[in-house]
Amino acid sequence: MTVKAKRLLSASVTGLLALNASASAFAAPKVATASGGRQGIEMFREAAMTDKPFQTVITDLGMPDVDGHQVVRTIKAESPTTPIVMITGWGTMMKEDGEEIPEVDALVGKPPSIKKLNELLLQLTAAKKS
Repeated sequence: MTVKAKRLLSASVTGLLALNASASAFAAPKVATASGGRQGIEMFREAAMTDKPFQTVITDLGMPDVDGHQVVRTIKAESPTTPIVMITGWGTMMKEDGEEIPEVDALVGKPPSIKKLNELLLQLTAAKKS
């Protein structure tokens, strides 16, 4: 099963390179990448004004210009039904400590398994459709 969706990756430079290198593993025909949170928000807003908005957002927590918390708050305020996945090196520790980010649909530790990330994206996309 493949999901034909437009996805936005917003990550730190290091995270961006790793995710971008693996983008072809996603079951999606179009993956756009942003070099940081500010650019990701701008790209999301631009796409929202077209007939091809982003179906899913994947963001890093730690980024130099605008952090993942602000990316998530901004996108959820503007598009509450858009699924957002946050990837962070603190993911495992945050889950163990019971720390949650309520606006995030899924929290994934680094490095993400592309197979598991793709399965998660399929689940989130299916849940959005139902």
